[in-house]
Amino acid sequence: MACELGTPTKANQRKYMNKIQPYETLKFDNSKEYALSILNKNICSIELLRKLSHEEATIIFDLMDKRAKYDYLENKINEVILNFKDFNNFLSASDNEDSEQSRKLAFVQINRLFLNFLNSWKIFIEFTDKFYKRNFGKNSNEVEELTKISHRLFDDNFSYRFFSKLRNYSEHEYYPIYAIRTDGKGNKEAFFDKKTFINEKSYFPKKHFEKDWNLFHDYFPVLPQCIEGIKLLQIILDCYQKENNTFNDYSNKINEIIEGLYDNKSEYYMTELNQDFLKSRFQLIQNVTNNIQFI
Repeated sequence: MACELGTPTKANQRKYMNKIQPYETLKFDNSKEYALSILNKNICSIELLRKLSHEEATIIFDLMDKRAKYDYLENKINEVILNFKDFNNFLSASDNEDSEQSRKLAFVQINRLFLNFLNSWKIFIEFTDKFYKRNFGKNSNEVEELTKISHRLFDDNFSYRFFSKLRNYSEHEYYPIYAIRTDGKGNKEAFFDKKTFINEKSYFPKKHFEKDWNLFHDYFPVLPQCIEGIKLLQIILDCYQKENNTFNDYSNKINEIIEGLYDNKSEYYMTELNQDFLKSRFQLIQNVTNNIQFI
């Protein structure tokens, strides 16, 4: 049961509510006191459970910081997935346009949506590299491991190799998608033109792509490359999770701190207490790491 730590009287309710700040990421401050809280959904209020010791607060802040960084990387993958869905939805709904102007607009639209996907895909790769160097150090074992994984993905997967180079080509040369075709069942597919890329050796070096081009027909489909490309990003995300063993016992540590009250259905919060011992700023303590659901 929630205790009555600093709960304001009705007379002071308005004054108290003015002291509550919007949700934000808390920064640990040795001079502050913190409490464990729970969301009371019936009255939409944060209720204090108990004060936290300095050691307990430090543990939770450390876990929240690591989880927040993981969440940001996870959100960047979600951007990629949402952009792919926009692209695929437009492709599926596109009609066989009659007028030349309509066909031109459809061509621009399908490439625009694909470029949104491609840019977000490449941004995730570039951001993760900088993220690792900033958080672990340029010469750290974590950065070395990420580099090995990236090189392996580049060497072993055409979609990773192709998308890594296609973004620059698309920015400086021409639209990447060549055509949209409809099969006998009415299903639509977008296609790349292999010959276009073969002639652009500055973007697609022969040493990296010659074997790939020999495996493809003149035109090869877009969607399979997108789906594989998204799945490969999860491997990079998993690398970050592997490098942070904190995730492995996240739930256990939180459960110890809140003395068996933990359950997956409740929302617990770290709450900063102000000088009046009232609730001030607060932040959700998230449960175990969620997995990305791929298409």
